[in-house]
Amino acid sequence: MRIVFLIVFLGINIAFGQNIKIPEITPEQKENANTVKISDFQTIEYKSYNRVNSSSKYVVLVLNEIGFNNLDLSENYNKSNRIKKLNVTIYNASGGKMKQFFKDDFKDRSLLDDSTIFSDSRLLYLDYTPIIYPFVLEYECETESVNTAFLKAWLPIANLNETVLNATLEIIKNPEFEVNLKLQKLEEFNVEKLDSAKKTIFSAKNIMAIKPEVNSDYYKELPMVKMYLNKASLEGYELNMSSWSEFGKMYYDYFIKENSTISEKTKLKLDNIISVNDSKLDKIKKIYKYVQDNTRYVSIQVGVGGWKPMDVSDVEKYGYGDCKALSNFTRSLLKAYDIESYYTVLYGGDKRKLDEEIVSMQGNHAILSVPNDDDYIFLECTSQTNPFSYLSDFTSNRNALIIKPIGSEIVKTSEYKTEKNTQETKSKVLILEDGTISGNAEIISKNIQYKNVSHLENENSKDQIEYYKDHFGHLNNLQVSNLKFKNNEEEFSFSEAFSFKAENYFEKSLNTIILPLNVLNRYSRIPLKYRNKKFSFEIEYGFIDADEIEIALPENYSITQLPEKLNLKEKFGEYNASVIFENNKLIYKRKLTIFDGVYAKEDYETYRKFIEQISKSDNIKIIIDTK
Repeated sequence: MRIVFLIVFLGINIAFGQNIKIPEITPEQKENANTVKISDFQTIEYKSYNRVNSSSKYVVLVLNEIGFNNLDLSENYNKSNRIKKLNVTIYNASGGKMKQFFKDDFKDRSLLDDSTIFSDSRLLYLDYTPIIYPFVLEYECETESVNTAFLKAWLPIANLNETVLNATLEIIKNPEFEVNLKLQKLEEFNVEKLDSAKKTIFSAKNIMAIKPEVNSDYYKELPMVKMYLNKASLEGYELNMSSWSEFGKMYYDYFIKENSTISEKTKLKLDNIISVNDSKLDKIKKIYKYVQDNTRYVSIQVGVGGWKPMDVSDVEKYGYGDCKALSNFTRSLLKAYDIESYYTVLYGGDKRKLDEEIVSMQGNHAILSVPNDDDYIFLECTSQTNPFSYLSDFTSNRNALIIKPIGSEIVKTSEYKTEKNTQETKSKVLILEDGTISGNAEIISKNIQYKNVSHLENENSKDQIEYYKDHFGHLNNLQVSNLKFKNNEEEFSFSEAFSFKAENYFEKSLNTIILPLNVLNRYSRIPLKYRNKKFSFEIEYGFIDADEIEIALPENYSITQLPEKLNLKEKFGEYNASVIFENNKLIYKRKLTIFDGVYAKEDYETYRKFIEQISKSDNIKIIIDTK
């Protein structure tokens, strides 16, 4: 029995006694941190223009649940991207081994989601719930891919609120071709570079955890090494990446050129819509409307279909497609009427720009560009409700790559400037002695602000009322009636007219009431205060809000003092507020202008105080005597 016990005991020691050394973590290293990256070693090796091997191994001290949720314990794969090795080992805070997972222990699922109808990409992910914090996690992965056209980037700071003790990138050189590099913000974070005949190594040490900051573009602020090739591969297609023009020409030849013909059936349908007397612009508008009425958006992610539009014939047959397919389908419809247009790639969502200095597969969205005199009309082909040529904040005010038969060019999409992004509010309000207010209002929103409200006309009455209760959350027991909308799609202008009633609007005592002046539009989003701001901040879209409110008081109310006019002016914007009293009515006027732009971190506190003053003024109250 003692022999058996000894064998079992030794077996346990062999299996669970493999510890790792954990360095002492100082209070400074834990400050603002949810995780501490003890070591992170990544290797990239381009075997050829159409084969790249990557390996990654990191050890991280996980301090809390937030830190664990920020870890990505998953890997995508498909027939072109193979996972060769995938391990995770869990240790206690002292470095004692607790649990180990191998590739076969990871769960496997498709990457299909609610909007994706086809995808051959799959995901291996670890389904693990920690039982105690802190603990140490070791992650190891090796992959091989035939796709080298993408912009590879190394970020030593993978997560905010993470201290990085050691992070290394090793690029193994290939004498047959050169890996181009673009370096960003390395000196600011003391990232060192070491070159040898066989390797290029980047090393970062002791980077303390960074707290999130509002309106900061971390993609531009954090250290990064971008890698790209002059010749690359995409799902077996060889791409010339020596210039944007060469890249665009090959992209067109491979993915666009032979996918441009509509059926006779579709052409006959369009002929019944389009008149021979229609102008070019009329035809474009009618074709765009046809696409909106006859197609819907789905996501397609199958092989090269992640980048190549699905066949025009399939869009005709099924009535759906992703951004690539619907943009190319619209292009093909226009081509049938001899109207030239171009498939266009860009980043949708946050206002991220294509890196013009690096020729590579970039962007996450496709739209269509139609030449119009010396400019372009840009069409968002995935929306069934967007007005013609309206881009909103999803794709406006940024650069885009237009794919042409003779190459490509980078242009800027439609720009919505501050002075055109307006919201004008006019309201008449009646004050009742019991604290109730009633009134009517008209709000007209244009351009970028149009997007905020134009959806209302397509919602049911219950959701519309809920929107106003939420939007005017400071009004108690709000009732909204007589809703009327007017959607001017030509000018991207949306008008809301309605009546409203709210209770307990003001405080009152025996002989006075305390009345808030700004009934409807109060700016309350005061930026956070930072003791030591690290990054610049950006206001992506400027706007102007102009308000005029007429407040009628009961006959027995009088006012002895009104607040003085307020005029604020900073580089970020301007604010003006005033009130006058005549004919027993208060006339309150307010105008807020916020300018878009990127501002230095040194300006942030001034900006914060500027917004704070605006919020304080928007909530100003006056004392009114009651007789």
